[in-house]
Amino acid sequence: MPIAEAGDAWAAAQRARRKPLADMTIASYGDAWRSFTGWAAKQGKRTIAEIEPRDLGRWIDSLVRKADGTTLTYSHGALAVCKFLAEREALPCDLTVLRMHLRDALPRAPAGRAPDVPDLRRLVSFYDAELPAAEPGTLRERERLNGLRNAAL
Repeated sequence: MPIAEAGDAWAAAQRARRKPLADMTIASYGDAWRSFTGWAAKQGKRTIAEIEPRDLGRWIDSLVRKADGTTLTYSHGALAVCKFLAEREALPCDLTVLRMHLRDALPRAPAGRAPDVPDLRRLVSFYDAELPAAEPGTLRERERLNGLRNAAL
């Protein structure tokens, strides 16, 4: 199967699922696969049988002008198509090894953090016309803000 056709086959299979991904996600993952297809063509690879375990990592390394978030999204898209191929036994290499090389090439994602009390105060004041039902810094206010944070997480 040509590399370029794999993305279309994945998108068609995704849309046929009972709970497909959102159209925007499918389109984004399709962009990622087209980017990989272009990179593979420059390397002289045209078919799925020519994909090697290090190829996704090398492709990610070539995306030097993309933002880290875009690179991470592209990696998810390409990996989704590779998983689709592996499930159909069309991928010539082990998906685990391919994923390992991809992970080594990815930029570090910023660590997410839970909102702190000042963040929650701003959030509450944005959505509520009234301030919290307690004075700033009291145990009652802290419990309310913690409840909001926990609900948001």
